[in-house]
Amino acid sequence: MVFKNVKAIQAVLSIKRTALLEANYTRTAYRIIAESISAKNHLSAWVEFRHFDKSGGLITTSTSRYFCARLKERKLRVQLIEYLEIPVLKSTDKAVKSLVGNDHHSTIAPV
Repeated sequence: MVFKNVKAIQAVLSIKRTALLEANYTRTAYRIIAESISAKNHLSAWVEFRHFDKSGGLITTSTSRYFCARLKERKLRVQLIEYLEIPVLKSTDKAVKSLVGNDHHSTIAPV
């Protein structure tokens, strides 16, 4: 998916959040898949998220890449989030496609 503006991504994430809550979502676990070598105080990390329901069953997964700047005292500031895979829930497909079309890759402007 390619989001044309911040309002579009807010709408899509709101739809996905509502669908997750309707599926009895309770928690998200994450795993850092890869991290780039820091260059000029910048790095990126590719993160997989697994979304679970009340019984511990997997509802869906999502994947994002975070582009960050290193700050003092071992802190990071997120500069850009690239949504490689947003949570897929059949109940939301039609609404999401009406907002962003049929592309599957999504990038948004700096946060």
